[in-house]
Amino acid sequence: LGEVIKHGVIRDAAYFDFVENRAEAILSVDPAAMAHVVEGSCRIKTSVVAADERETTGVRALLNFGHTIGHAIETIYGYGTLSHGEAVALGMRAAGRIAVVRGMWSEADHSRMCALIQTCGFPTHFSGTTDLDLLLATMKLDKKVKDGRIRFVLPTRIGEVCLVDDVAADEVRAACQE
Repeated sequence: LGEVIKHGVIRDAAYFDFVENRAEAILSVDPAAMAHVVEGSCRIKTSVVAADERETTGVRALLNFGHTIGHAIETIYGYGTLSHGEAVALGMRAAGRIAVVRGMWSEADHSRMCALIQTCGFPTHFSGTTDLDLLLATMKLDKKVKDGRIRFVLPTRIGEVCLVDDVAADEVRAACQE
């Protein structure tokens, strides 16, 4: 479900609206709602992968929204401490906060995304001890690092994101602390 929310944020505002408006039906595994969610997520992921099948243009990297921090959390604290969706949801919240502080994304869209993440039962904060220096060092080992820079997928509006490689360590620390 974390990936479902991600798909709406990165590529399809109408799909995000559907998930937001039908969250209760999705959580109760309503067949019609689930069919729409599965079809929508498959359509979105397929369109992104088809646009950059060999990962040469950067389009496919957009699927990594929330994953830069999410993968670092999974690596440090072990797979199973949090589910992949939980780690990605925390990463989306932090990436969204970075985008808000940079003036790239509205506080209203960030609040909508965070409310949907919470409605779907994901944690709003990591309850474990967070060593931010270790988190940053782990992010530097990620496959998305290019020329020594950690690349982040940051939202600009619901349904649209961009890839940036100039996020400073202090911006990551502040977003993760929040």
